[in-house]
Amino acid sequence: MSKTLKLNSLQAVVPIVMVAMYVVYIIYGFKKNRNEIFIHAINSKIKHFNSSSTGREKEYQLENGLKLYVGVYNDTLLNIGDSISKEANSLDYRIYRKDLRGVYIFWKKVNFNETL
Repeated sequence: MSKTLKLNSLQAVVPIVMVAMYVVYIIYGFKKNRNEIFIHAINSKIKHFNSSSTGREKEYQLENGLKLYVGVYNDTLLNIGDSISKEANSLDYRIYRKDLRGVYIFWKKVNFNETL
């Protein structure tokens, strides 16, 4: 009887540990990406987007490999093909969109610290 109890306890603990490890992995990745975005200057285009793992924000993949996370309530803020630039150590972004001639023009300045 005690072997069965130990086995059942182990079967219950393993999934909990796996979920905890996954949560830590997601949080670590998000914080690392956010720090990378803050400290580096960016001049890149939006390549594609996905819903994030939490479903509360959209994950925009930039051509330079970095990711921006924007709350779903602001999901019209960025489009695929938009060009984004920012200075190092800043969260103030300048968003550029193509006009009818296909030329990028300034569209909007956004502080993602306030937007998120």
